Amino acid sequence: LPLAILALAILGYQKLKDSKPEQKSRPIKEIITEAEIVEVSPSSYSPIVESFGTVQAHYQTTLTPQISGLIVRVSPEFQVGNIIPEGTTLIWIDDRSYKSLLIQQEANLAAAELAYAEEKIQAEQAIADWKASGRDLDKASDFVLRKPQLISALAQIESMKASVRKAQGDLGRTTIKAPFDAIVTSRIASVGNLANEQQPIGSLVATERVEVRLPLTPSQSSRLDLSQSVPVTLTSPTKPKHQWQGSITRIEPTIGESQTITAIVEVKKPFVGEHLSIGLFVNAQLTAKPLPSSLKIPEAALVDDSFLWALNADDELVKLPAERLANEASDLFIKLQDPPLEAPFRIISRPLANFEPGQKVIPTRP
Repeated sequence: LPLAILALAILGYQKLKDSKPEQKSRPIKEIITEAEIVEVSPSSYSPIVESFGTVQAHYQTTLTPQISGLIVRVSPEFQVGNIIPEGTTLIWIDDRSYKSLLIQQEANLAAAELAYAEEKIQAEQAIADWKASGRDLDKASDFVLRKPQLISALAQIESMKASVRKAQGDLGRTTIKAPFDAIVTSRIASVGNLANEQQPIGSLVATERVEVRLPLTPSQSSRLDLSQSVPVTLTSPTKPKHQWQGSITRIEPTIGESQTITAIVEVKKPFVGEHLSIGLFVNAQLTAKPLPSSLKIPEAALVDDSFLWALNADDELVKLPAERLANEASDLFIKLQDPPLEAPFRIISRPLANFEPGQKVIPTRP
């Protein structure tokens, strides 16, 4: 009886299975990926070259007295941060002893001139006496004719003239003046200090221009026309609301350890308006040569730094070999190598890793 029941159960299951309708297979629906595109055409672009540097003085001097003496006056203009014109008197040193010395040297010069005049008269008298004696003048010695005495007296005059010039110079050095239009960067001197030739009294920086030395890589320098003046815009994170205009005027003759060259930028009138302070760190943007027949694309569009994905007329993926030329912010400038498509090109701005040539894509725009 158990075997009969099991056989009937198996038979019933088989009949139910045979009576179940056959399921039809459904076709797999093709999934088409969406991709954001940008339309670009070849054009001529001039992306900037970026570098950085620190502002340095074009002319800078440390003021040091050339004489010794008591400082009796300091100009109120001689203060750190003040801009002073060329020739401004900054320091007065007690000049009484130097005036006295000048008077003394002038008196010595007058005495030397008198001695020379007297010696000249004596020499003329010696010649007359020798001729009156009836002797040949050619046989007279130079000493008898007082020629060495004349030479000595004349040399004494020249020596006294030099002493007078030195005394005049020392008297002039009792006032210290600005050698050029400058801004005061430091001041040490005060009234009552003793000035001497070893003690600086302050420092000045020329206001005419400043310099910035910019390192440039070989690829950067190749994009610049360094045979002529290159415009440069300077900005600084320390002074974010300001910018300064300059130009590259020359190139340093030596190459850096990393094979970089150094371009020297000059900025004129740096202390007019917002000061371009000495020692300020600046970022530089340099105007580069145009890149003809180049494409401007998002940087993410370039795959493996060698190719782009583009769409043909049937919205199918096409691989376009490309060469990187330059970049600016988030944009990239490239050049295509014999593209099989006609411009304008529909470039995939954010390609996927699983893209394949000929794959169908639904284009979208940002």
